[in-house]
Amino acid sequence: MKQVQTALVLSLLFLGGNAPPAINPLVALSFNRYYDVEEMGEALAALEAAYPNLLSLGTMGQSREGRELWVMTVNNPETGDASTKPAMYIDANTHGNEIQGGEVALFTINYLVTKFGQDPWVTDLLNRFSFYIAPTVNPDSRHRFFHEANNPHSPRQNQRPHDNDGDGSVDEDGPEDLNGDGEITMMRRIDPLGSMVLGEDPRTMRGRRPGEEGGWKTWWTEGIDNDGDGRINEDGPGGVDLNRQFPWEWSPDHRQHGAGPYMLSEPETRSTANFVRNHPNIAAVQSYHNAGDMILRPPGAESTSSMGMPRSDLRVMDGIAERSKAFLPDYEYLEVFGGLYPVHGGFFDWTYGALGIISFTNELYAFNPDYDDDGVSSQEERMRWNDEVAHGACFSDWEEFEHPDLGWIEIGGWRAFCTRAPLPDELPEMAMRNTLFTLLHASFMPQVALGKTTATRLERGLWQVEVEILNLGEMPTASGQARRVGIAKEERLTVLGGELVASGERELDSRGGGTFVTNPHETPIEGEAQVGNLGPMARRWIVLLVRASRGDALVIVLDSEKGGSATQEIQLPRR
Repeated sequence: MKQVQTALVLSLLFLGGNAPPAINPLVALSFNRYYDVEEMGEALAALEAAYPNLLSLGTMGQSREGRELWVMTVNNPETGDASTKPAMYIDANTHGNEIQGGEVALFTINYLVTKFGQDPWVTDLLNRFSFYIAPTVNPDSRHRFFHEANNPHSPRQNQRPHDNDGDGSVDEDGPEDLNGDGEITMMRRIDPLGSMVLGEDPRTMRGRRPGEEGGWKTWWTEGIDNDGDGRINEDGPGGVDLNRQFPWEWSPDHRQHGAGPYMLSEPETRSTANFVRNHPNIAAVQSYHNAGDMILRPPGAESTSSMGMPRSDLRVMDGIAERSKAFLPDYEYLEVFGGLYPVHGGFFDWTYGALGIISFTNELYAFNPDYDDDGVSSQEERMRWNDEVAHGACFSDWEEFEHPDLGWIEIGGWRAFCTRAPLPDELPEMAMRNTLFTLLHASFMPQVALGKTTATRLERGLWQVEVEILNLGEMPTASGQARRVGIAKEERLTVLGGELVASGERELDSRGGGTFVTNPHETPIEGEAQVGNLGPMARRWIVLLVRASRGDALVIVLDSEKGGSATQEIQLPRR
């Protein structure tokens, strides 16, 4: 099955079986490795220098510790400025330990620029759309994941010191790498009253059953009692969960741990929110998280879920997810609240709920080796995978250690890599498949166009101009959610070279009596006619009454917040 899936991906890349042209990248990036923050910045700068016609590296702001929040704009300026086109925003590494999204985002940038001019599909995407890509929006914690001892789950949040135990000091009793192996693993000690026992493989542990002997007490992180209060690791590095920070169905910290003191309290989330708001042409959002092999869609909060997503939006999201099965066949498509767990103040809940942008999160990678195909990945199966596939690199075997507070204990367990991030050799395929999903999502974005345009003289100096307006995309120019919350902006028609007097819409007479004008629009304001929104793959006829003289050249301009713009010139007859 794996060979069939790989062949399918290759056939998609080779455009129906035609041999692809040779790709000679100008930057020698390797995607079977991970990049720390500094290396990520160097890679982005090198790409911009090599492809200055397509790339522009900027920053959304700075992190709490002063690191840049990079954003790469990918666009072909020969077909228009990035801000004038429908755009997709892509980000990753919201959680510091969820690192592989950064590599997928970097891969996406590299894929777009190296395929441009070679692959007709990618070339068409970059001619019509622009992309804003932020590979790491939590650089402080990404830096710590690479350069400090961690376990698979740390550091998740950003770096904001906090007094967890209420003793007046911040972050004074966190985990330590006691045995000096560069990892934060577990501690365990034999304890007749302990809640855990050894598994079939003595390196593993499971919950103790009633009446079962051989108990062990465990600590999930190794460390000591730094502040002498009798507790271990109760006041580790503070931080805020950046995916619980956004102003949509936000819930305070005492109800949802990690939410922070108030919405957008963190420089990372404020910068992100400001960037998205300042780019109203963003018509699609994609975030990369881990783990679980999932394609997630909004909403994450119960109250939003109970309202029901507009069916028009659900059709679009379902359509994208259905077509993605060709290259993400093992990914499960889920609503966050109904299929996973409640999330309040999530980023893509905000981009969809408050801004009406069609948004997805892909949960990258699933550590679920299942050798007996029973649907359960047991601890023993995971250990077998560690031994046979990772060659022991992902698990630190238990070793004795004399603890200053606990006496003789054992230290060991899963290392920071592997259980939440794939082995480096698995990265390229993951990046390729998820990039294809993201670009499929982008290909659905709305794009307005002008079709046939005619002009008929009504009386001296007054013309009836009929304009065919179209949306070439499979997304509407305004989502159902945007209309529901009242933020949808109508498309606008402007006539240059003449005075727009009034506008309406042409309808066909079903009885064969020709056409007539209906739904007259409000009197144009400052020469603009607002003409509503366009659905997916939609076509409408707009009638404009224009004051102009014989022989004048009129320029018709159609503008859409999410769908870009289109221009057409029409020459009025001289007689």
